[in-house]
Amino acid sequence: MLYPAINNDILSLLLWGFPKSKAVRAMMYHELFELLKRGKIEDFVSTLQKMDAAKLISSGTKRRLSVYKKQESSLSELCSIFVSEVCLSSGEPLMAASFAIQLLEMGTSLDRPSLELLISNLTLGSSLEPSFTAYTITKLIDLHGVDNVSFNVLLDALLCMLHEPHIPFYANYIYDNIKDKLLSHERYSEIALQVLRANMDKGNLCRATDIWKELQNYSPATMSNEAALLNSLLERLVDEDLGWAAEFSEDIPHDLQRHPKVIDTLLLVYGKSPDKQAEFAELSKCLEAPLSRRSLSSLFSSFLHQNNEEASDKLLKAIFKTPSGLSSHDFGALIEKLLRQNKVQQSVEMCFKNDVSVSKIGYIHVLEHYLYSPEAHGDREIFLKTFCRQFKKLSTSDPAYYLFTSKIFGYFTTKINNSLSRTLFISKGLTALNKKESRFDFEKVLLPNQFNDFIVIDNHNRISCINAIYRQAIKQQDQVNIEWCLKELRSLGVPMSDILAHYLKVPSKELLA
Repeated sequence: MLYPAINNDILSLLLWGFPKSKAVRAMMYHELFELLKRGKIEDFVSTLQKMDAAKLISSGTKRRLSVYKKQESSLSELCSIFVSEVCLSSGEPLMAASFAIQLLEMGTSLDRPSLELLISNLTLGSSLEPSFTAYTITKLIDLHGVDNVSFNVLLDALLCMLHEPHIPFYANYIYDNIKDKLLSHERYSEIALQVLRANMDKGNLCRATDIWKELQNYSPATMSNEAALLNSLLERLVDEDLGWAAEFSEDIPHDLQRHPKVIDTLLLVYGKSPDKQAEFAELSKCLEAPLSRRSLSSLFSSFLHQNNEEASDKLLKAIFKTPSGLSSHDFGALIEKLLRQNKVQQSVEMCFKNDVSVSKIGYIHVLEHYLYSPEAHGDREIFLKTFCRQFKKLSTSDPAYYLFTSKIFGYFTTKINNSLSRTLFISKGLTALNKKESRFDFEKVLLPNQFNDFIVIDNHNRISCINAIYRQAIKQQDQVNIEWCLKELRSLGVPMSDILAHYLKVPSKELLA
């Protein structure tokens, strides 16, 4: 169409092949797009008319084309007609979106119905690349202007991004833009809970806790039915930072604190927090006999932490009488207590004598002790060899690997070199995103290279690893690593509003200004 050599006979051949071949359709649409870009309106309209004669365009496009008149807004009108036609007839809304984005970036406006039709088709269509689809939808909304897209279309786009796999980076963008209108919508709580779960799954606990607090204030009755979700969030906070979990617990209503699905985790938080001992004592009174297995573990760990020997001994006997016996968390709590008493050799022997499925958390606590006590070099080498041999027996999905990874990052950031922590993250975390194997040289920090097999950085803990690097960078006033962490957080889907509020600590009043 753009070249003299393509005559009417060749065009007729292309029109004949149009309904039979995706490649021919793509080529024809591309040529039509090029005509629009170059402002060759007459050629564009002529080609569409020939396609109409061959019954190759939709009835809607035919109708819009029939009323088309050359006027000042004609190019914008034709571009809207073209985008709608590609969207409806090609079965490839991403192709139509590509054309639309290029046109919008050129400064050509598209009418609202055409853009909303395109966005709706993108949200409905299945995609092998959900992240790319989410990006495309967000790009269209951003270029067209969020205020120029109807609330219902934006809401459908948000829900699309909350399906598995979650795409919270783009979902958060839309959520923030429609939140004011969403507050009066009957599905606000339901949708906000989905956004919360998506962020929690990806490790953005800052936003997850913020949404929980907002929902708790908005509809306490709704949140009273979300005890399981609250417990999951609380457990994630405990893994990240016990102090954070204790602070968050202050916003949990009394009825939820005593809920069977929450009370055991909250007991652990209170029991290990020095300034929450009164709350621990009060909450303990709410337990009813017979104690659940989780309650036994929470109380046991708490009393060990508080050096309450009599109570912990009684609980240990009760735990041994349960069908499941001593759990890995119970064992880990025992080892922690022994290490605080400097009973290192006894701790090591207990780990060696028990199956790794029970002793794995204890192994990690002993490892942490050796990492911070380099003077015990000989015993440390023996322990490290046994540690690697035993941990290879665990399944690749064992949650102990997350704890191991957390401890290694804590050690690297505070005792080795924070920039080396960044190297470790890039080596293991970013290559995991690209599904490429990468080995970090642990031997240069006097650790076994087998540790590569136990480092796990994925959606569950990727942001947590960045947080460890960021906290140390703040302490050291390390501007290079601070900037790197903030950029990584952005790339991992943490919205700028969350970074400003939780990382840069910009007051909420200034955020709203």
